Amino acid sequence: MRDIRNHSLLHHNTFGIDVSCRRFIEFDTKAELLEALSRLTEADYPIMPLGKGSNLLLTKDFDGTVLCSNIRSGRAEHRRLRQRGQPLHSLHNGCRNRHGA
Repeated sequence: MRDIRNHSLLHHNTFGIDVSCRRFIEFDTKAELLEALSRLTEADYPIMPLGKGSNLLLTKDFDGTVLCSNIRSGRAEHRRLRQRGQPLHSLHNGCRNRHGA
C-alpha cells in the first residue's frame, strides 16, 4: 500500500491532465483497502475511488483522498467478490459512520 500526500494524478487519467489530490492511497488487496479506510479521519474527506481512470476527466485539483485500486483478478473472481462483498461506497460509508465523519 502506498499513502502519498499532495500527489499528481497526471498518470491516473487518460486525458493526461496534471491535477493533484491532497492524499493518494493505492492498494493491492481488499485487506489493504479496509486498513486504509479504517485510518481515514474527517480531514481526509471527501473520498474519490479510482480504478484505471479511463472515464475520468479532472479539471482541477481534488481536495480530498483518492483511493486507487490495483486489485487485479479475473472475471470469475470479480463476480465472487461482488456476490459476497460490499461495494466500495458501502465500505466507505460504514467507515465514515464509525468515525463520525
